[in-house]
Amino acid sequence: KGSVRQQHRFQGVPHVAARQLRHHHAPFVLVGGGAGGGVIQPSTTKAAAAARSSSSSSSPSSLFFRSAHTFQQTTFRTRSALRDAPSTSSAASAFEPVDPVADVPRLRALTADIQAVDASSSSTTTANAAKLALLQDDQVVRTFLSTEDGDAYWKLVNSTFDDDDVESKLVCLALVAARQEHACHGIANLVKTEPANSAEKLTQMADTLRRVETFYSAIGGLLGYQLQVLELIWAQGTPEHVSQDLVKETRAGAPPTPAEADSGNQTKFHLPPGPDMAQNEAFALRAAQWGVAALPCVGEVLPLGGAGDRLGLIDERTGEPLPAAMLPYAGRCMLEHLIRDVQAREYLHYKVHGTQHVTPIAIMTSDAKGNHSRISRLIEDKAFFGRPKSSFRLVKQPSVPLVCGTDGRWIVDGSAFQLQLKPGGHGALWKLLQDEGVLTWLEAQNRHAVVVRQVSNPIAGTDTTLLSLAGYGARHGKSFGFASCPRAVGANEGMNVLVEKKAPGGYTYGVSNVEYTEFDKYGLEDDSRDDGSVDESGRAVSIFPANTNVLYVAIPAVRDVLSREGVASLPGMIINLNKKAKWTDAASGEEREEFAGRLECTMQNLADGLCDPATKPLVGDDGVVALDVRLDLPRNEGDGDAVEDPGAENAYKKEAAAAAAPAIKSIDPKEGLRRLDQLSTFVMYNERRKVTSSAKKARDPNSTRLAQTPDGSFCDLQRNAAELLTKCGMKVPPARDHEEYLEKGGPAMTFLFHPSLGPMWDVIRQKIRGGSMTTGSELVLELAEAQLVNVNINGSLLVSCDNVMGNMEAKAGEGEGKGLVFDTSQCGRVRMRHVRVENAGVNHEETVMESGDCWKHRPSRVESCRIVLHGNAEFEARRCTLSGNLSFEVPAGNKMFVTADADGKLVRTLEPLSAGGKASWGWEYQLCRDGRLRLRLRLWPGAIRRASNAVRSAVGGVAGRIATAGNGKGAQQQAS
Repeated sequence: KGSVRQQHRFQGVPHVAARQLRHHHAPFVLVGGGAGGGVIQPSTTKAAAAARSSSSSSSPSSLFFRSAHTFQQTTFRTRSALRDAPSTSSAASAFEPVDPVADVPRLRALTADIQAVDASSSSTTTANAAKLALLQDDQVVRTFLSTEDGDAYWKLVNSTFDDDDVESKLVCLALVAARQEHACHGIANLVKTEPANSAEKLTQMADTLRRVETFYSAIGGLLGYQLQVLELIWAQGTPEHVSQDLVKETRAGAPPTPAEADSGNQTKFHLPPGPDMAQNEAFALRAAQWGVAALPCVGEVLPLGGAGDRLGLIDERTGEPLPAAMLPYAGRCMLEHLIRDVQAREYLHYKVHGTQHVTPIAIMTSDAKGNHSRISRLIEDKAFFGRPKSSFRLVKQPSVPLVCGTDGRWIVDGSAFQLQLKPGGHGALWKLLQDEGVLTWLEAQNRHAVVVRQVSNPIAGTDTTLLSLAGYGARHGKSFGFASCPRAVGANEGMNVLVEKKAPGGYTYGVSNVEYTEFDKYGLEDDSRDDGSVDESGRAVSIFPANTNVLYVAIPAVRDVLSREGVASLPGMIINLNKKAKWTDAASGEEREEFAGRLECTMQNLADGLCDPATKPLVGDDGVVALDVRLDLPRNEGDGDAVEDPGAENAYKKEAAAAAAPAIKSIDPKEGLRRLDQLSTFVMYNERRKVTSSAKKARDPNSTRLAQTPDGSFCDLQRNAAELLTKCGMKVPPARDHEEYLEKGGPAMTFLFHPSLGPMWDVIRQKIRGGSMTTGSELVLELAEAQLVNVNINGSLLVSCDNVMGNMEAKAGEGEGKGLVFDTSQCGRVRMRHVRVENAGVNHEETVMESGDCWKHRPSRVESCRIVLHGNAEFEARRCTLSGNLSFEVPAGNKMFVTADADGKLVRTLEPLSAGGKASWGWEYQLCRDGRLRLRLRLWPGAIRRASNAVRSAVGGVAGRIATAGNGKGAQQQAS
């Protein structure tokens, strides 16, 4: 149950004897286990048997998570085999490769000794002194320091760092103990070749090592990091076989294999039960209203630390590589899309409940590609997106050494003599949030839970997805929740599973995730459904749903898991060796290329530590689960009546209060679970393109596969848009699938809107009713307050405003600047009824797919109808045709009214709004008993009468700034 806990048994035992005991009794935590840290019996199915039989394959893919059935079958090259094997580089390294199998027992024992010191020492100073002595006593360290280079290295360490700086000396020795002598040799060589720079290089390396040492302290720091890497490499094996004598020697003190640990069939996987938003719209709307009510107690966490290597994103001005958060998607960078989604949910809460709440946003960045500095600068350049500066907290994800898969050595690029580092996976998120005080910061703002989504997925904010997830979790006091969807067989994404484990006194159950890299390890087969279901691309659908990394997480649950010992704070540790790294060998100066990876954690596997007890099995042999299927549906489901009587309103307020003040509901261990809907973990299902469509990699121009590319994501965004407009009663061309998208050069039509227009589709379809869009047309609505009734578009209609949800006002607090204050009366707004828009629109012939013109939304327009609203300006058009290249710009405090006279000519007038700038109309949101929102458009007669009188008195007059273009050639005329 954790190496530190087991080490208490060895207190008072002589040092040598304790090391021998640990060597044979395996104080070890098995990483990457099932829910609750368990290990899973490997399958005896044909697929798993085939995986076992392929263990002798010499294919590079055999380095990628082969099942660890027994260590007799899981093999490594011996030291001599490694020495004699041909190198993939043009020249072999001058240093002897590390044999992971032979080195694991020594490293395991040394790590256990150091962890025991940490557990038993009364002060940091005492602990550091004892650990330094342990490292100096290690055979590998002693051997290295006795060499000429080792002596030069240690002298440089002692001359560079003061006696008080024991931590720097510790990590420099730990580097040797972890068998990374090649890095130390390089430092020693610098003493001879570049003595002036040697101390600086050593200091830089020590700074990096200290950060890794501190972050991975729970598993033994640098040594623990290397130990976990070697254990994982060991578990997946390499082509050559080792002698049985070496296997027996290294098995002493090793963790149990899945076959050994689960020989009694202790663990099973099942399809996790949960509500399906796609099949139950009434429940989706109800849960979304719980989410709206719970908004004041839910924060937002955005892991943005990924390097985004597969996107190949380059700054067009500087040529520098860019992180994924900077991807210019649909007209703005990915991060801005995520912030707009947050603001839209806040605005919906304001419209329903009348109060404005600012959601605290925690962002995890990294050093990869200047990620941290670029994200910080972007937020500042955007004036914090109209939010208080104090509403953001940025924490930096640690970067960790990249490890060569063949010999366990950390890659040191000799050209610059630097360790190659990569972000250590988003599973570092939870420990980082606790270590940096972010959890406390969230709790101080009365946030009991967080919604987590990744920057590469712009789809997660669609319709009710995030609101329902947060609402269900908060309403029912859940600890951890997954937004899930169908998964294609063979997709490179994890599965959500219900894990059932036998335990003393009964069973444990929990919803968790298994990464696609570990299916073989756990004996999971990626089989298709029995009903032959296929997804929108025609691929077979897997029996298990997809893990999308769209999560609901209760903060007390995070603290509970992090309070445990060992690897619990670093959930789901894996190593992925399916990519090659290139570097210049520090010893030979030659270029090398090897399969390499780093220790990564997965944030979704925090759920592994949140299982619940049950006294009896809750899943039958036929897979049928014990579940309450009522799902808290309202009594008058679907009646659509607004909440107007006091009794109903009070009942709703009670329900809203329950969602707005969530408390985790614990299970009595003696009584246990009775139904699986009582689990503290849960899953909610929806259509795939309403949960995830990521933009993780650049599209291969020679391939028709769009999955996980910006093109595929934008295609799905527009498929959603077509479905939404159809629900609005608008006639639109059939949405194109991925194949048609590529073949015809983009979507059938483009509809982009500010999410505050909804974000729930149930809201948007009351603001847009009827009308049509022809193939190739474009509609962009960058505002929240709009009414479009029977608007027919053949071309481009573009509406934008300065004040989407309110105006910017000075915020209290030093350095806060101006912030967005929600105020419906200060929003720009548009009403268009029975209007036809006719213009040449976008020139699709000039759209360059290879340049990303579609998904970046960089259309080449011939003509458009553009409406620009400043401040609280209004635009209204009725029963007219807006033909040709038009631009209507309305100044703040004014309303422009456009209609047609008897001859069909446009009649335009501009009048000031009423005193105080009161809007002439606005939407009122009313909550219905079935969870729906009913919108009522309210008119303020004074403003309308004045506008109507002005229209009647106008005879073809033109007011305001109206730009027209003659013959579609862009010639502009100014009229007043």
